[in-house]
Amino acid sequence: MRRWIAALLTIFMAVNLMTPALFAQETLSDAAWRADVEQLKAGILRLHPDPFRHVSEDVFHASIDSLLDDIPDLSDDENMVRIMQIAASLRDGHSALWPTAQGNYSIHFYPVLFHSFEDGVYVVDAAPQYEDTIGARLVSVGGVDADAAFDMLRASASGDNSHTLTVAIQMNVVEVLRGAGIINDEPNYVLELPDGQ
Repeated sequence: MRRWIAALLTIFMAVNLMTPALFAQETLSDAAWRADVEQLKAGILRLHPDPFRHVSEDVFHASIDSLLDDIPDLSDDENMVRIMQIAASLRDGHSALWPTAQGNYSIHFYPVLFHSFEDGVYVVDAAPQYEDTIGARLVSVGGVDADAAFDMLRASASGDNSHTLTVAIQMNVVEVLRGAGIINDEPNYVLELPDGQ
């Protein structure tokens, strides 16, 4: 069964950004997903010092129940994003669920790091083979305007406020983009380089 790992952003970036997983995808059973959701719920209720500060207890439990009902109709990527949304609803930068490769269920990270600024989403770091994209503005991903994609990912992003939300980090994770409904297959990133190309 997959385990969800809460990690510091710096560890996440250092370990995962430059090393895409290359394993075959394995579909998880409905029972495995239900166990993960129940484990998440129990963990939040047992460990979080104030889980209902930003989300009501009724809304929290309704989102858990809704996901448990929906599991058979969702893809693994959709289930993963819904779990991330539940954790993000706590609006606590220390309560984040990061998808990581577990067993044969692999997560694919593109080796570029995006960050959101007032005037758009930009590439702020990249693996050596893509370093010419640093400073480029993200125009769209999978045909979806960058700002619209950013808004679609906001519900699964953990953070205390608008400055700590991790939405732009998710822009490079294929499975998160699929689970959020932004892409169907592989992302097609359209970037505008600083020279206008």
